[in-house]
Amino acid sequence: CFKRPFNSSIKPLIPIPKSTTKAMDKDQLKVFIDFITKGFKNVAKELKSSSSGGSTGHGSTPKESNIIPVKPFFGNDDEDLGDWIRSFEIAAEANNLTNDRKLKIVPGYLQGLAAYWFEENTDNITRWNATGYANSSFVPCFLKKFSTEEKQNMWHHQLNEL
Repeated sequence: CFKRPFNSSIKPLIPIPKSTTKAMDKDQLKVFIDFITKGFKNVAKELKSSSSGGSTGHGSTPKESNIIPVKPFFGNDDEDLGDWIRSFEIAAEANNLTNDRKLKIVPGYLQGLAAYWFEENTDNITRWNATGYANSSFVPCFLKKFSTEEKQNMWHHQLNEL
């Protein structure tokens, strides 16, 4: 197709070095292996720290977990509301839940009347337990609804009978 042969004497702009093998001496190899080993140890420490819930020192928050389970709350007369809230708070702290996260998962632990109440009030409840926001915080609204004067009198009567 070409009238004259292709000129292969053109040299590349960047010279391509001939393959040369350079070996490390014993001391260089030891330094290299020590460096790699130290790097692996640091990665292992980071992984262990993050999986145990500790802070890694890089501004990260502890990982959410499910160490302590939470029992459901139904809103029945025989349930102790104060005990349930305390249990939920203890579990939330152990499981590294933020207040925003508590508010998102609490509906999953409410059953029966309690679930119905939350569903009816979900638009009004925007905080977990914020001081100065009792009408829009879950804990005060929940206590107000399920800790009626009648229940308090019943609990007081039961306590006196012990």
